[in-house]
Amino acid sequence: MIGGEGPVEVYMTERKEWIMNGKEVGANLFLLEHRYYGESKLGTNDLQFLTSAQMLYDVATLIRTQQVNQNRTGPWITFGGSYPGALAAWSREWFPELIVGTVASSAPLLAKNDFYEYLEVVEDVIRRHSQKCYHRTSDAFAQLHKLSLDPEGRQIIQQKFKLFPAWTEGENETIEALDMNEVFINLYGFYQGTVQYNSVDWSDVKELCAPMEDEVKYEDSLDALRAIQERASEKGEEVQTLSSYNQDLQYLIDMIEYIGNVGRIRLIVKKHILGILWTWQTCNEFGYYQTTDYGEGIFGTPVPVNYFIIMCERVFGLGMGDIEDSIANSNYQYGGRQRYNVTNVVLPNGDADPWHALGIIEQRNLDESVVPILIKGTAHCADMYEESKDDPQELISARKTILKNIQKWI
Repeated sequence: MIGGEGPVEVYMTERKEWIMNGKEVGANLFLLEHRYYGESKLGTNDLQFLTSAQMLYDVATLIRTQQVNQNRTGPWITFGGSYPGALAAWSREWFPELIVGTVASSAPLLAKNDFYEYLEVVEDVIRRHSQKCYHRTSDAFAQLHKLSLDPEGRQIIQQKFKLFPAWTEGENETIEALDMNEVFINLYGFYQGTVQYNSVDWSDVKELCAPMEDEVKYEDSLDALRAIQERASEKGEEVQTLSSYNQDLQYLIDMIEYIGNVGRIRLIVKKHILGILWTWQTCNEFGYYQTTDYGEGIFGTPVPVNYFIIMCERVFGLGMGDIEDSIANSNYQYGGRQRYNVTNVVLPNGDADPWHALGIIEQRNLDESVVPILIKGTAHCADMYEESKDDPQELISARKTILKNIQKWI
């Protein structure tokens, strides 16, 4: 199992599907932490060595070392989900002489700057669950947009959502566009996380939408949106809404300074700086920026791609041209979706997972041993979790297909 943008945790070895499959075929199991994330020390903090390509060579080095030092010369299969799913898919592409097959779950194989499709899927899931939640969410964000246009309206937003720092009052007071973006992205972010990690019985989305469904208690859809925010936070009614783009970025800038100042012994192991590491990879390789650039949806159009480009410029000195070049290079070296040319890969995706929009979900002209599976009604990496009584038949069938292919490869 290939690790991703976080440290290796014990739960990754507890009854997960890759563990069950390994036991089924009598395999030795390895969980490889991603360089820079967690306890993986390299003797340097230079972020130029934090790339997907470097991690692929780490995978190859592990396999070769085990083959030579431990005489583990049998077939090797790589697994991963989300970004590690893409790594797993690419590992089979780059090192077919070492890796006999791959299960790449929810793998975003296409790098893309303006990833507006993410929120399109979020909208679709909300609509599939509840027309009322869909329409009242749309009304809430339409109200927010209208209120944001004048000082009196902005004070209503200020009071209802407890903005910090507070927007100052005044007839001629203007608000920076990036600060307005900050408020909107923080408010629709609850929808993103809930949809992406929705349970197989959709109870998470059901709970998210409950305030929007309750028109008696929350007659005003803005009050329902505030209730969603309070329910999602441990602080409850005291939860505040960040309204400063500069303050948001300052965290990343501070982390860059921290990384640059720590010595060779005290390397990057602090969980609280993981955000800067993945932000670097998005600016330097993938984009994946979840914007509202797809036209008038239920969240409106408050967050353009420029919100993220400015972040990359201020934190890393990488502008639009740099980011586009890096994304083009990623798609060139890995093939994107159109030139991904391998054998013996299973590509499970959920049609209710926003990330499936960047994955391979159709056979097209791929080799017959490459098996895309689009699982109806499931979210991010659903096939990787342990079985439950609520699993839909499509998910049960997908897991059987995965095991069948593993058995075929070995």
